[in-house]
Amino acid sequence: MKGSIVNQRFLCSRFAAAKRDWRRPALRRLGAEHAAANRHERVPAPYFMNRQSFNAILSVAYKEFLHIYRDRRVLILLLILPPVFTLVFGHAFEAGELKEVPALLINRDQTERAERFMELILANKTFAWQTQPPSITTEADLLGHGVQGALIIP
Repeated sequence: MKGSIVNQRFLCSRFAAAKRDWRRPALRRLGAEHAAANRHERVPAPYFMNRQSFNAILSVAYKEFLHIYRDRRVLILLLILPPVFTLVFGHAFEAGELKEVPALLINRDQTERAERFMELILANKTFAWQTQPPSITTEADLLGHGVQGALIIP
């Protein structure tokens, strides 16, 4: 009688361990040898959580895809509205070409390279550059200079 109680306890503990391992699919993926050798070692939570989150996102995305595919009206709206909105808002906020925007240009470097850079900038007709001497220190006062922007070459 005593031997049968020990056997029953042994079998119950084996069944409980198998059931515990069955509930942890991440442990099953590691392989039977690894699971048997490291039965009490847990799989890190971030890997397991990321996998669950990714599966949940995929299942919701699949469900939404099926709803959109079955409802032709939504599918048509998804294909037509983005280009229409792009055209409408593109024309609504079209300001035309900017020319002769007043801007302040200060060259404090005074090297040949900076002078070549200034020649390139002054050739552009987008800005109406006002050049100031390098000694000026009130460049932060854009309204006082009557400009909308400033470029300072240090």
